[in-house]
Amino acid sequence: MTTLRRNAVATAALITGAAGALALWGVVIEPRLLLETRRVSAGVPGLPPQWRGRRVAVLADWQVGMWWANIGMVRRAIDAVIRERPAALLVVGDFVYAGRDALTSQLRLLRELVAPLASAGIATFAVLGNHDWAATPERSARDGERAESVRCALEAGGVRVLRNEAAALPPPDNAGGPPLYVVGIGARWAGDDAPRRALEAVPAGAARLVLMHNPDSLVGIPAGAAPVAIAGHTHGGQVRLPLVSRWFWLHYKGRSRLPRAGWITGNDGAPGNALYVNRGIGFSRWPIRINARPELTYLTLETASSSTTGAGAACRQPGAPSVAPTL
Repeated sequence: MTTLRRNAVATAALITGAAGALALWGVVIEPRLLLETRRVSAGVPGLPPQWRGRRVAVLADWQVGMWWANIGMVRRAIDAVIRERPAALLVVGDFVYAGRDALTSQLRLLRELVAPLASAGIATFAVLGNHDWAATPERSARDGERAESVRCALEAGGVRVLRNEAAALPPPDNAGGPPLYVVGIGARWAGDDAPRRALEAVPAGAARLVLMHNPDSLVGIPAGAAPVAIAGHTHGGQVRLPLVSRWFWLHYKGRSRLPRAGWITGNDGAPGNALYVNRGIGFSRWPIRINARPELTYLTLETASSSTTGAGAACRQPGAPSVAPTL
Protein backbone atom coordinates (compact mmCIF):
# COMPACT_ATOMS: atom_id res chain seq x y z
CA MET A 1 0.00 0.00 0.00
CA THR A 2 1.44 3.36 -0.99
CA THR A 3 1.96 6.14 1.52
CA LEU A 4 -0.71 8.23 -0.21
CA ARG A 5 -3.23 5.43 0.04
CA ARG A 6 -2.37 4.72 3.68
CA ASN A 7 -2.89 8.40 4.48
CA ALA A 8 -6.22 8.42 2.66
CA VAL A 9 -7.40 5.35 4.56
CA ALA A 10 -6.28 6.83 7.88
CA THR A 11 -8.02 10.12 7.10
CA ALA A 12 -11.24 8.34 6.14
CA ALA A 13 -11.12 6.28 9.33
CA LEU A 14 -10.55 9.42 11.38
CA ILE A 15 -13.47 11.22 9.75
CA THR A 16 -15.74 8.19 10.16
CA GLY A 17 -14.78 7.84 13.81
CA ALA A 18 -15.34 11.54 14.49
CA ALA A 19 -18.74 11.45 12.76
CA GLY A 20 -19.73 8.39 14.78
CA ALA A 21 -18.66 10.01 18.04
CA LEU A 22 -20.57 13.18 17.18
CA ALA A 23 -23.67 11.16 16.32
CA LEU A 24 -23.41 9.21 19.60
CA TRP A 25 -23.10 12.48 21.50
CA GLY A 26 -25.95 14.21 19.69
CA VAL A 27 -28.43 11.33 19.59
CA VAL A 28 -27.79 9.57 22.91
CA ILE A 29 -25.66 11.51 25.37
CA GLU A 30 -26.55 15.20 25.17
CA PRO A 31 -30.33 15.04 24.69
CA ARG A 32 -31.06 11.98 26.86
CA LEU A 33 -28.55 12.22 29.70
CA LEU A 34 -27.68 15.91 30.15
CA LEU A 35 -30.47 18.09 31.51
CA GLU A 36 -29.25 21.64 32.06
CA THR A 37 -30.88 23.45 34.97
CA ARG A 38 -30.59 27.21 34.63
CA ARG A 39 -31.36 29.52 37.53
CA VAL A 40 -31.88 33.17 36.64
CA SER A 41 -33.40 36.24 38.24
CA ALA A 42 -36.36 38.02 36.70
CA GLY A 43 -37.29 41.57 37.65
CA VAL A 44 -41.09 41.97 37.77
CA PRO A 45 -42.55 45.49 38.20
CA GLY A 46 -45.27 45.66 40.83
CA LEU A 47 -44.30 42.30 42.33
CA PRO A 48 -46.08 41.90 45.70
CA PRO A 49 -43.80 41.31 48.70
CA GLN A 50 -45.26 37.82 49.15
CA TRP A 51 -43.81 36.85 45.75
CA ARG A 52 -40.29 38.18 46.24
CA GLY A 53 -37.71 35.43 46.00
CA ARG A 54 -40.26 32.85 44.87
CA ARG A 55 -39.31 30.58 41.97
CA VAL A 56 -41.27 29.47 38.94
CA ALA A 57 -40.09 26.64 36.70
CA VAL A 58 -40.17 26.74 32.90
CA LEU A 59 -40.25 23.85 30.41
CA ALA A 60 -40.93 23.75 26.68
CA ASP A 61 -41.19 21.60 23.56
CA TRP A 62 -41.82 18.06 24.79
CA GLN A 63 -42.73 16.85 21.28
CA VAL A 64 -44.54 13.68 22.40
CA GLY A 65 -44.99 11.54 19.29
CA MET A 66 -41.75 12.49 17.54
CA TRP A 67 -39.94 9.36 16.34
CA TRP A 68 -37.59 8.30 19.15
CA ALA A 69 -39.02 11.11 21.27
CA ASN A 70 -37.20 12.32 24.37
CA ILE A 71 -39.84 11.09 26.83
CA GLY A 72 -37.31 9.91 29.41
CA MET A 73 -35.92 13.44 29.69
CA VAL A 74 -39.44 14.89 29.99
CA ARG A 75 -40.07 12.56 32.95
CA ARG A 76 -36.73 13.49 34.49
CA ALA A 77 -37.48 17.22 34.21
CA ILE A 78 -40.95 16.81 35.73
CA ASP A 79 -39.51 14.77 38.61
CA ALA A 80 -36.95 17.52 39.22
CA VAL A 81 -39.71 20.15 39.35
CA ILE A 82 -41.71 18.09 41.83
CA ARG A 83 -38.65 17.66 44.07
CA GLU A 84 -37.92 21.38 44.05
CA ARG A 85 -41.55 22.46 44.51
CA PRO A 86 -41.55 25.90 42.85
CA ALA A 87 -44.51 28.23 43.14
CA ALA A 88 -45.62 27.22 39.64
CA LEU A 89 -44.56 25.40 36.49
CA LEU A 90 -44.97 27.16 33.14
CA VAL A 91 -44.86 25.08 29.93
CA VAL A 92 -44.66 27.04 26.70
CA GLY A 93 -46.07 24.71 24.08
CA ASP A 94 -45.39 21.94 21.58
CA PHE A 95 -46.60 19.12 23.79
CA VAL A 96 -47.21 16.72 20.88
CA TYR A 97 -45.65 16.24 17.48
CA ALA A 98 -46.92 13.66 15.01
CA GLY A 99 -49.96 13.66 12.74
CA ARG A 100 -53.62 13.21 13.52
CA ASP A 101 -53.56 9.41 13.12
CA ALA A 102 -51.28 8.98 16.13
CA LEU A 103 -52.89 11.63 18.30
CA THR A 104 -54.89 9.33 20.57
CA SER A 105 -51.82 7.52 21.86
CA GLN A 106 -49.92 10.79 22.21
CA LEU A 107 -52.67 12.31 24.35
CA ARG A 108 -52.80 9.23 26.55
CA LEU A 109 -49.06 9.54 27.21
CA LEU A 110 -49.36 13.29 27.71
CA ARG A 111 -51.96 12.82 30.46
CA GLU A 112 -49.69 10.26 32.09
CA LEU A 113 -46.74 12.68 32.02
CA VAL A 114 -48.56 15.60 33.66
CA ALA A 115 -50.51 13.60 36.25
CA PRO A 116 -47.70 13.63 38.87
CA LEU A 117 -47.68 17.44 38.82
CA ALA A 118 -51.30 17.63 39.91
CA SER A 119 -50.75 14.91 42.49
CA ALA A 120 -47.86 16.91 43.94
CA GLY A 121 -49.92 20.12 44.03
CA ILE A 122 -47.71 21.98 41.53
CA ALA A 123 -49.76 24.74 39.88
CA THR A 124 -49.09 24.27 36.17
CA PHE A 125 -49.95 26.69 33.37
CA ALA A 126 -49.40 26.23 29.66
CA VAL A 127 -49.86 27.64 26.19
CA LEU A 128 -50.11 25.60 23.01
CA GLY A 129 -47.48 25.63 20.27
CA ASN A 130 -47.49 25.12 16.52
CA HIS A 131 -47.18 21.32 16.75
CA ASP A 132 -50.18 21.21 19.06
CA TRP A 133 -52.11 22.57 16.08
CA ALA A 134 -50.06 21.07 13.23
CA ALA A 135 -46.46 20.97 12.04
CA THR A 136 -46.73 23.75 9.44
CA PRO A 137 -48.33 27.22 9.38
CA GLU A 138 -50.40 26.22 6.35
CA ARG A 139 -52.02 23.26 8.12
CA SER A 140 -52.21 24.67 11.64
CA ALA A 141 -54.80 27.31 10.84
CA ARG A 142 -57.14 24.52 9.70
CA ASP A 143 -56.60 22.12 12.59
CA GLY A 144 -58.35 23.64 15.57
CA GLU A 145 -59.87 20.25 16.45
CA ARG A 146 -56.40 18.85 17.12
CA ALA A 147 -55.50 21.81 19.34
CA GLU A 148 -58.72 21.42 21.28
CA SER A 149 -57.92 17.72 21.88
CA VAL A 150 -54.50 18.65 23.27
CA ARG A 151 -56.03 21.31 25.51
CA CYS A 152 -58.62 18.89 26.88
CA ALA A 153 -55.99 16.24 27.61
CA LEU A 154 -53.83 18.71 29.50
CA GLU A 155 -56.69 20.12 31.52
CA ALA A 156 -57.86 16.61 32.36
CA GLY A 157 -54.40 16.15 33.87
CA GLY A 158 -54.64 19.33 35.94
CA VAL A 159 -52.82 21.76 33.63
CA ARG A 160 -54.46 25.17 33.06
CA VAL A 161 -54.15 26.00 29.35
CA LEU A 162 -54.28 29.72 28.58
CA ARG A 163 -55.43 30.79 25.14
CA ASN A 164 -55.17 34.58 24.89
CA GLU A 165 -56.26 34.94 28.49
CA ALA A 166 -54.84 35.46 31.97
CA ALA A 167 -55.08 33.61 35.27
CA ALA A 168 -54.51 35.02 38.76
CA LEU A 169 -52.09 32.91 40.80
CA PRO A 170 -52.39 33.51 44.58
CA PRO A 171 -49.16 33.74 46.60
CA PRO A 172 -47.87 30.35 47.71
CA ASP A 173 -48.16 28.97 51.23
CA ASN A 174 -51.46 30.81 51.80
CA ALA A 175 -49.44 33.98 52.35
CA GLY A 176 -52.31 36.23 51.28
CA GLY A 177 -51.97 39.40 49.29
CA PRO A 178 -52.24 40.30 45.59
CA PRO A 179 -51.84 37.60 42.96
CA LEU A 180 -49.27 37.15 40.23
CA TYR A 181 -50.96 37.11 36.83
CA VAL A 182 -49.97 34.45 34.30
CA VAL A 183 -50.84 35.58 30.78
CA GLY A 184 -50.98 33.04 27.94
CA ILE A 185 -50.81 33.96 24.25
CA GLY A 186 -52.06 31.61 21.53
CA ALA A 187 -50.00 29.88 18.84
CA ARG A 188 -48.61 32.29 16.26
CA TRP A 189 -48.40 29.88 13.30
CA ALA A 190 -52.08 29.09 13.73
CA GLY A 191 -52.94 32.79 13.60
CA ASP A 192 -54.19 32.41 17.16
CA ASP A 193 -51.93 34.86 18.99
CA ALA A 194 -53.86 37.88 20.30
CA PRO A 195 -51.60 39.55 22.87
CA ARG A 196 -53.83 42.55 23.56
CA ARG A 197 -56.83 40.33 24.26
CA ALA A 198 -54.69 38.15 26.53
CA LEU A 199 -53.66 41.18 28.59
CA GLU A 200 -57.13 42.71 28.94
CA ALA A 201 -57.92 40.98 32.23
CA VAL A 202 -54.69 42.08 33.94
CA PRO A 203 -55.16 45.21 36.10
CA ALA A 204 -52.93 48.14 35.22
CA GLY A 205 -49.61 47.88 37.05
CA ALA A 206 -50.24 44.33 38.28
CA ALA A 207 -47.33 41.89 38.31
CA ARG A 208 -47.43 39.46 35.40
CA LEU A 209 -45.52 36.79 33.52
CA VAL A 210 -46.41 36.49 29.84
CA LEU A 211 -46.21 33.08 28.15
CA MET A 212 -45.97 32.45 24.40
CA HIS A 213 -44.68 29.57 22.34
CA ASN A 214 -43.17 31.52 19.46
CA PRO A 215 -40.77 34.35 20.39
CA ASP A 216 -42.13 36.34 17.43
CA SER A 217 -45.36 36.92 19.38
CA LEU A 218 -43.46 39.45 21.48
CA VAL A 219 -43.68 42.05 18.71
CA GLY A 220 -47.44 42.37 19.15
CA ILE A 221 -47.26 43.29 22.84
CA PRO A 222 -47.55 46.97 23.87
CA ALA A 223 -44.59 48.68 25.53
CA GLY A 224 -44.10 47.65 29.15
CA ALA A 225 -46.94 45.12 29.08
CA ALA A 226 -44.60 42.09 29.17
CA PRO A 227 -41.69 42.98 31.45
CA VAL A 228 -41.00 39.24 31.77
CA ALA A 229 -42.07 37.17 28.76
CA ILE A 230 -41.23 33.49 28.29
CA ALA A 231 -41.09 31.50 25.03
CA GLY A 232 -39.78 28.25 23.55
CA HIS A 233 -39.99 26.99 19.94
CA THR A 234 -36.35 27.52 18.90
CA HIS A 235 -34.81 24.45 20.62
CA GLY A 236 -31.78 26.72 20.99
CA GLY A 237 -30.99 25.77 17.40
CA GLN A 238 -31.00 22.02 18.21
CA VAL A 239 -27.87 21.39 16.12
CA ARG A 240 -25.45 24.22 16.88
CA LEU A 241 -22.32 23.70 14.82
CA PRO A 242 -20.51 26.16 12.53
CA LEU A 243 -22.54 26.59 9.33
CA VAL A 244 -24.80 23.63 10.19
CA SER A 245 -26.90 25.56 12.72
CA ARG A 246 -27.86 28.24 10.20
CA TRP A 247 -28.69 25.66 7.53
CA PHE A 248 -30.69 23.46 9.90
CA TRP A 249 -32.82 26.28 11.24
CA LEU A 250 -33.46 28.16 8.02
CA HIS A 251 -34.12 24.99 6.02
CA TYR A 252 -36.69 23.58 8.41
CA LYS A 253 -38.08 26.65 10.11
CA GLY A 254 -38.01 29.19 7.30
CA ARG A 255 -36.79 32.02 9.50
CA SER A 256 -34.62 34.91 8.42
CA ARG A 257 -32.65 34.99 11.65
CA LEU A 258 -30.98 32.38 13.81
CA PRO A 259 -32.73 30.84 16.79
CA ARG A 260 -31.73 32.09 20.19
CA ALA A 261 -32.04 31.11 23.82
CA GLY A 262 -31.71 32.72 27.25
CA TRP A 263 -32.47 36.39 27.78
CA ILE A 264 -32.90 38.04 24.41
CA THR A 265 -31.63 41.60 24.06
CA GLY A 266 -31.71 43.99 21.14
CA ASN A 267 -34.58 45.13 18.94
CA ASP A 268 -37.09 42.50 19.97
CA GLY A 269 -40.47 43.96 20.83
CA ALA A 270 -41.44 47.29 22.37
CA PRO A 271 -39.47 49.09 25.11
CA GLY A 272 -40.02 47.74 28.62
CA ASN A 273 -40.58 44.16 27.45
CA ALA A 274 -38.01 41.41 28.01
CA LEU A 275 -37.99 37.84 26.71
CA TYR A 276 -36.48 34.62 28.01
CA VAL A 277 -36.34 31.71 25.52
CA ASN A 278 -36.12 28.17 26.90
CA ARG A 279 -34.34 25.57 24.73
CA GLY A 280 -36.96 22.91 25.41
CA ILE A 281 -36.52 19.14 25.62
CA GLY A 282 -37.75 17.48 22.42
CA PHE A 283 -36.76 17.48 18.78
CA SER A 284 -37.85 18.72 15.39
CA ARG A 285 -37.32 16.49 12.34
CA TRP A 286 -34.33 14.59 13.72
CA PRO A 287 -33.86 13.12 17.24
CA ILE A 288 -30.59 14.94 17.82
CA ARG A 289 -29.24 17.82 19.91
CA ILE A 290 -25.72 19.17 19.68
CA ASN A 291 -24.63 22.14 21.79
CA ALA A 292 -28.27 22.76 22.71
CA ARG A 293 -28.92 20.72 25.84
CA PRO A 294 -32.47 20.15 27.13
CA GLU A 295 -33.29 22.92 29.56
CA LEU A 296 -35.18 23.30 32.82
CA THR A 297 -35.29 26.94 33.91
CA TYR A 298 -36.04 28.38 37.33
CA LEU A 299 -36.89 32.09 37.38
CA THR A 300 -36.43 33.72 40.77
CA LEU A 301 -38.85 36.64 40.95
CA GLU A 302 -37.48 39.96 42.14
CA THR A 303 -38.97 43.43 42.35
CA ALA A 304 -38.12 45.79 39.51
CA SER A 305 -39.19 49.23 38.42
CA SER A 306 -40.97 49.61 35.09
CA SER A 307 -37.68 50.79 33.56
CA THR A 308 -35.64 47.93 34.99
CA THR A 309 -37.14 44.68 33.81
CA GLY A 310 -36.36 41.18 32.70
CA ALA A 311 -32.76 40.52 31.77
CA GLY A 312 -31.67 44.01 32.72
CA ALA A 313 -33.02 43.57 36.23
CA ALA A 314 -31.30 40.20 36.52
CA CYS A 315 -27.95 41.73 35.59
CA ARG A 316 -28.31 44.34 38.31
CA GLN A 317 -29.25 41.97 41.11
CA PRO A 318 -26.33 41.79 43.57
CA GLY A 319 -24.75 38.36 43.40
CA ALA A 320 -27.11 37.14 40.68
CA PRO A 321 -25.60 34.97 37.95
CA SER A 322 -24.99 36.66 34.64
CA VAL A 323 -27.12 34.89 32.06
CA ALA A 324 -26.36 35.65 28.43
CA PRO A 325 -28.05 34.28 25.32
CA THR A 326 -26.55 30.93 24.41
CA LEU A 327 -26.10 31.75 20.75
